[in-house]
Order: sequence, then C-alpha cells, then structure tokens
Amino acid sequence: MCGRFTVTMRPEDLETLLLNEFGIEMKEPFKTPHYNVAPTMDVIGILYDGERYRAGSIHWGFQFSKLDQNILAFNTRIETIDQKPFFKNLAQSKRLAIVSNGYFEWDTTTKTPYYMHYEDEAPMFLGGIWRRGERFESSIITLPAPEALHAIHPRVPFSMRLSQVQAWLKTGTKDPTQLYQMPDTFKVISKAVNKVSNNDASILASPPPSML
Repeated sequence: MCGRFTVTMRPEDLETLLLNEFGIEMKEPFKTPHYNVAPTMDVIGILYDGERYRAGSIHWGFQFSKLDQNILAFNTRIETIDQKPFFKNLAQSKRLAIVSNGYFEWDTTTKTPYYMHYEDEAPMFLGGIWRRGERFESSIITLPAPEALHAIHPRVPFSMRLSQVQAWLKTGTKDPTQLYQMPDTFKVISKAVNKVSNNDASILASPPPSML
C-alpha cells in the first residue's frame, strides 16, 4: 500500500521539471520540500486533458459515505479497478501522476519503517486516478509487491520514473505493471516518521544499530 511519501525537491527544481518535461508553467510555486505527506493532505498531481499537461494541488483520498460511515479511499487496488464501474471509468479517463521522491513502508511483522526510493535520487511518480466533486480528489493505485519487496509489505504503489509518465497519462494501459518501476533501494529509517507532524529531513536518517 502507500500511506506516506516525500517530495524533497526544491520549488525551483520542481518548477523546472514541470516546464521542461511537460510544458507546464506554474504561476505560483508549490510548497516543497515535504518529508511526510499523508492521506487527506494536498498532493501535487499531473494530468493530461487531451491537449496539454496540467499540474496542481489535489486532495489525497476519495471520500465516500456508505451505511452512515465515512470512508477514505486513498489507495485503489489494481486487481479490482476494472470490476467497479466507478473506478474503471476513472482509470480510463482520469489518470494522474503524483509527484514524489520516494515512499514509506512499514514491515507487516515488525512495524519497522523503510524509505523506498530511486538510488539516483530521481523523482518518483505515483500513478493514480482523480475525480472532481466538491473538490479535486485523488487515489494512488497499488499493485502486488515484486519478490524483492514482498518481505517488507505485500503491496506497493504504482511507481514510475519520468520516462513512463507521459505514456500513463496519455494512453493508460490495461496492465500498469508494464510501466511500473520498482525502487532501486530501500533503507530502515527513524520511527519519527510515524508521527505526521514530524516533517523534516531527519526522519530519513537511518537510526543507529542500538535503536533497531
């Protein structure tokens, strides 16, 4: 699954990336870096409207009411996305890529937090879907974890390198695993990440052996 991630790029670097790669000119810079992005927060989404690429802030999580309960769907499983008309329609026509530099995962057995990212510090784009109701909302698609990551957690977000993003946004695919790019590396990090209010680079540091 994907429940937290980072955007460590400086505003000027993000602005340059959006302009050079997608032809997007931002009127106001995004507030980055952010080291602990969580559901219900605004994230940076890129979409293609049929003519041009656009980027903006979008709420992370679909809000639903069911049997008098409020449900937050911040992840959408690829296995069932075609089985439910609501999600299938969004996957066909309302795809987006969420800007990040890596994501956090917790070992299902020990609850140890890991930071998953690309070794060259490249941006990591998280494929998802969006809708417009009272506000713009998004959900990140998740896939079964590849063997190299399965021991930590059985699911992973649909992560891509920059070279896969335009194909996802413009044409999509019946099988997002064809575009999926697994993180190159991962490491144990500080349990300070468990608190959303901890939002600085120190949470990415590996703790000393005595604290593992």
